[in-house]
Amino acid sequence: MRRTIPLWITAVCGFVLIVAHFSPYTESWGEATMIWFDVLASVAFILGGGNLLKIHLKKISDRAAGWAYSAITILAFVVTLYVGLVKWGAPPAQQQECYGEAFARLPLADFPVTYSVEGTIPEKSVGAPLPPSVRRQLRGSPEKPPLPLGEGWGEGGLAKRRKHPHPNPPPEGEGTLANPLPEGEGTLDFHGWMAPDQKRDLADYQEQLRWKCAVLRLSKAAQPPGPLAGKVAYHVDHEVLAFTGHMTEADRDALLALGQSEAWRQAVEALYEKTQRVAEVSVTFVPPGFDAEKAKAISDAVRFDPQRMVLGVQGPMSADRRDALCRQFPLGRPLPEGGPGREALLAELTARGPLSQEQIEAFHLALNGAWSVEELVKVLNVAGLGEEVPKTACEMFQEQQRGARNIQPKKPKGKDQQLSRVQVAIIEQFASGDVLTAERLHEELIDGPATLAGSLEAAAAVELAAELAPGAPGPGDARAGLLASASRTLRGLYTLNDKQAAALDTFFEKTPSRRQRNKDLGVAMMKKGPLTREQSDWLLDDYRQQLAWQRSVGELFLEAQKETFHEDCEYKFPWSGEYRAAGTPFWWLYEYAFKPLTATMFAMLAFYVASAAFRAFRAKNVEATLLLVTAFIILLGRTFAGALLTGWLPDWLYPLRIENLTDTIMAVFNTAGTRAIFIGIALGIASISLKVLLGI
Repeated sequence: MRRTIPLWITAVCGFVLIVAHFSPYTESWGEATMIWFDVLASVAFILGGGNLLKIHLKKISDRAAGWAYSAITILAFVVTLYVGLVKWGAPPAQQQECYGEAFARLPLADFPVTYSVEGTIPEKSVGAPLPPSVRRQLRGSPEKPPLPLGEGWGEGGLAKRRKHPHPNPPPEGEGTLANPLPEGEGTLDFHGWMAPDQKRDLADYQEQLRWKCAVLRLSKAAQPPGPLAGKVAYHVDHEVLAFTGHMTEADRDALLALGQSEAWRQAVEALYEKTQRVAEVSVTFVPPGFDAEKAKAISDAVRFDPQRMVLGVQGPMSADRRDALCRQFPLGRPLPEGGPGREALLAELTARGPLSQEQIEAFHLALNGAWSVEELVKVLNVAGLGEEVPKTACEMFQEQQRGARNIQPKKPKGKDQQLSRVQVAIIEQFASGDVLTAERLHEELIDGPATLAGSLEAAAAVELAAELAPGAPGPGDARAGLLASASRTLRGLYTLNDKQAAALDTFFEKTPSRRQRNKDLGVAMMKKGPLTREQSDWLLDDYRQQLAWQRSVGELFLEAQKETFHEDCEYKFPWSGEYRAAGTPFWWLYEYAFKPLTATMFAMLAFYVASAAFRAFRAKNVEATLLLVTAFIILLGRTFAGALLTGWLPDWLYPLRIENLTDTIMAVFNTAGTRAIFIGIALGIASISLKVLLGI
């Protein structure tokens, strides 16, 4: 019986998995079977662990031979199990770190605003509940609210004169969409602010366009007021109010106006206090041209004191702000092959010491991979290609309500916007200039033309207003039309659209600075041979300064997090991290105990295999000879010696090089033999199992 039941379970699971693999109809059976298999495997591991403890504890208590090894085994088992299960020392998951945010405890019941739109929660055919991320915040009501749809219910103001105690209107333009849902709908109430992942979970809950449109309208309504958009959030799983960066007095007042409860006021005041803290670090070097004004341009919370050489930030620092501070060095200028810039750089290097032919080739190869004007123009032109923009759920639902049958999920392809000759000339002039910063090109390609176009539009509006004013004489209408036409031409020919602007930012985020480029050049050439001390210093000294600045920014980032870390870490789900994260005790045990022991075991096994092969070779038959030759090829193919022994073979004999012979043996002959062995094992297990089950 002890063998029959496990064999029956194994047989049933095996046959179900085989059938599920070949039949789409039974695919769900295989998934359910695998879940039960995981459950049984977990039980087996638990029983195995208990049996391990029982055997070794008995051995220790009886002082049997080898009891000391049993004690070491139990100690290693318990320690590894503990540090792995409790995730001792493991940092929170990356999405739980919430860099740049400060937290304040606020239970969901104390959140002052609830937003409402027309709609009803659909019933799923399988009876599945709402997604866990919104289950505590979303409620459905069969009655319509007395306020206009899309408004929120908060504390104070008009609340005292209405049936519901808390009206608080949402930001203009974000509460109610045009063409609301048809009459007869109930009300969807969302308590709090909706996060993007909550919107996605709700939209995936039901595929009906009516529901997706209601979710879209609700997500637009359940957002912080306009001045606070992108700054404040509510994390319902943590039950905390979060603020990103430095909170100004205007931000605090806007938050306090949302509610009047004591819990809300305390949470806002706690956030304000946390975001006023200043973290500072001393710096030994600053990028060229970096001053207090440039620091403030990055963010109002960043400050730099050139007298004391102190870099500081007020409030928590986000990763984006940290990266922006690190990217304060001029970019490397494009150096096309055969151009004067590349030849001048090579002359500077050769003047400080000789270079071999291989080093010169590595020099040119490294520079050929750098960015170029043609590459940037191509990236911006590709980003400017018109594409089919997906329709919103409400747009498709409106088409459905009008009787459309073949609803297309995307809008027609938009108009292409390619760079003009003037814009290409601006990029070429930028690439040949002395100061290559992304901010400068951004200003010349985007900010400058947009500002000028805005000025022309404003002037056109003034002229038109003067023409339409009662009793105004002057030919303002003609001039207004001329200015408006010039503005449209300027925007069409000399500005970038949003996709092109984003592509420009992404391109330069990946482009190394001039100092980084020189360092990469030095590393590439040193792989081919040594450089003189003068050459390496000339290539690396500037990068050492850049690295010192980036380290200072990293220290500032850590200091800014330390200001709120000890108070906020309890909200960040410490068990959410990876138990094998680098630096954790479990990682240390794996890297410095388990892996060396495993390597030792396999090394001993290799010697046993070698001795067995030697004994087989002494038999002096064909099989033993093939075994020895194959083993010798595999062993040599895994080492550098094998590549050196056959590296002289010409290209037409490339397959006979030892490393290639090794790959061929492992991919063809070894795979075929392994498959045959596993097929035989499977057939043997199945036949023995059937024999036991059927009593044959």
